[in-house]
Amino acid sequence: MNWPLKLALHISFISTMLLVAFLLIAFVNQVTYDPRCIGISVKDVEFQPDGKILTKVVLHHSLGIPLSKVRIMIGNTTLAFENVRKGSSEKDVVLTLDDLEQGVKEVDLEVAGLFKLSVKFGRGGERG
Repeated sequence: MNWPLKLALHISFISTMLLVAFLLIAFVNQVTYDPRCIGISVKDVEFQPDGKILTKVVLHHSLGIPLSKVRIMIGNTTLAFENVRKGSSEKDVVLTLDDLEQGVKEVDLEVAGLFKLSVKFGRGGERG
C-alpha cells in the first residue's frame, strides 16, 4: 500500500472518530446543562372496566442532536420511538395497574445512531 493511500485512510479514520467524540461531548454537555431536555409524561388517562388503562405517553426532546431510537419500559410494557427529532412525540399505550405501580423501569437512548445510553431505575432494597 502506498503512503498517500495510508495517509488518506488515517485522516478518514481520525475524522470519523473526532465526529463521534464531538457528538458524544455535545450530547453530554446538553444533558448536564439542562437535565430536563429529555422528559417523559403521561396524558389522556382512561380507566377501563377490565382494569386496563388507556393513555398516551409523551416523549419531550429539546436536544439539537437527534435520537435514532428511544425505548421506554413501564412495568412490563415496552414503548419504542424511532427517529425522534426536537419537539414531542407521543404513543398510545395500554397499561395495567401493575405497570403503573412499577413505573418507569428502563430507558434506552440511541443517539444519532452512533452510541447507546441505557438508564435503569429501581427501588432501593429490591432484589431480583
